[in-house]
Amino acid sequence: MPRAIRGRKYRSRLEADVARKAQNSKIAFDYEPFFIPWEQPAKNRKYKPDMVLENNVVVEVKGRLTVEDRFKMLKVKEQWPELRIRFVFKRDDWLTKSKKHKYSHWCKKNNFKYAIGRIPKSWANEEHRALPAGLIK
Repeated sequence: MPRAIRGRKYRSRLEADVARKAQNSKIAFDYEPFFIPWEQPAKNRKYKPDMVLENNVVVEVKGRLTVEDRFKMLKVKEQWPELRIRFVFKRDDWLTKSKKHKYSHWCKKNNFKYAIGRIPKSWANEEHRALPAGLIK
């Protein structure tokens, strides 16, 4: 699977695949349109979401959900509670070697909506909301 679709390059094959499926389903989005500043203890950081739908739903595409990813996304959600952050995973994989918790368990526990393999049309059909002030273009 190429990492470029219609002249746009994506950071991973999974992002390119989800973007292609969104386009084929007539779901409009911008790819990495802005940075979201967030604070890590003793550090100012920036998070660049993978996709933002026309209604300003933020979509993060993940093949793996690492400890660092989980920490970052919880901090971003805590510092930007008005953002609607969603995940699209390649598959609902295990978080730990003990196979007690999956990505879906973590999302449910932390009130993140998620999908496997593609962006649900229902996300694109949600009401439009303005983005909060303070995002960095």
